[in-house]
Amino acid sequence: MLASYTRTAGAFLKGIDISGPSEAAVVRDQLVSGSLSGMDAAGEGARPGILLGKELASTLLVKPGDSVEVYVPRGHTTPFGSLPGVARFRVAGTYSTGIYDYDSNSAIISLPTAQRLLDLQGR
Repeated sequence: MLASYTRTAGAFLKGIDISGPSEAAVVRDQLVSGSLSGMDAAGEGARPGILLGKELASTLLVKPGDSVEVYVPRGHTTPFGSLPGVARFRVAGTYSTGIYDYDSNSAIISLPTAQRLLDLQGR
């Protein structure tokens, strides 16, 4: 699930190798706004970038430079139950595949960021 300051939306999250030529080239060709640069956080306290489908960004009322939170099921357990994992991202850009269902329900982050977020390092 993704949340902006005013809206929430369900979405699937995909981690891609932004340094790899094939996946990055496909995404770069579909960019409507923003860029792939800055997808990984640089520096202490910097937020990693996220690319949103054009329709998803519209639903969340966000544009490049805005913040969104990503909630994932792998969180931590407390005496009161399980809490979802939460990470804050900076919208690096939007993309359009031309397929409304995909553009309204998908987001892309870098593969290393996805592995950290889901506690899947090395997989």
